[in-house]
Amino acid sequence: MRLLAFQCNAQGIQTESQKEAHIDRLIAEIEEACTANPVDLIVLPELALIEYSEHAFQNLNKLAESLKGESFHQFAALARRLRTSICYGFPRKEDDSFFISQLVINSRGEYVTHYDKLHLAQFGASAEKPYFTRGNKLGIFEINQYKIGIIICYDMRFGEYVSHLVREYELDFILHPVAFTTDDSFPSWHPFVITRALENQIYWLSLNRAGEQWGCSIFCPPWIGDSVKPHIIGTEESMQFFEIDKSTIAQSRKSYPFHLDRLDFYSGLNV
Repeated sequence: MRLLAFQCNAQGIQTESQKEAHIDRLIAEIEEACTANPVDLIVLPELALIEYSEHAFQNLNKLAESLKGESFHQFAALARRLRTSICYGFPRKEDDSFFISQLVINSRGEYVTHYDKLHLAQFGASAEKPYFTRGNKLGIFEINQYKIGIIICYDMRFGEYVSHLVREYELDFILHPVAFTTDDSFPSWHPFVITRALENQIYWLSLNRAGEQWGCSIFCPPWIGDSVKPHIIGTEESMQFFEIDKSTIAQSRKSYPFHLDRLDFYSGLNV
């Protein structure tokens, strides 16, 4: 499976008109990149359609959309033109609540699933709990027989949650859209991603927004070694193509059979 990860810049997107122009730009650049380089999946970061800031969050009444709002129709048309699936992040409005959401559209321009961020961050540069409601559903979908799960940013800190998704739904790949700025939590981000990918022996894309205080998205394979390393992007806006291969997952699990040696009774052991 081939995918395009777009580490895009969304600074300064705080009004409706800025958001409209921003979406037009994203679509034009994606279309230019993928017309001659077809992919199975295009991924955009957490809240890719607006600035990640309290200034923008205070304007959610105007910036947030329903599940199938205007951006859905624009990305659905793009998916049909490129014959690819798209997963993008946006602020979602439902009744009087706002959610940090990722929405998946298939190559026919149809809604597949969406995921609302389960764990809301309120530390460092994060400021989500006053503005957003946490989700209550999972985001699991499939492309070309690859099983994919979505988590968002802070969700990765909860290893039991990730392990549940991988084991229960037999995932091959975790999509992890993020909005990581360079606060004190930033240095631990990559070690968490690498650990989660290796302990579950899956592919993992942790995709950030671009910018001097952002960037550094990471793509990690199911195992790393002297000749296989995670791929890390810089801070600039960038489109990167990656390949997901089931045989690599199978070989990793055959060479290092963690899943066979895991015990089910740790909590039952005595001190």
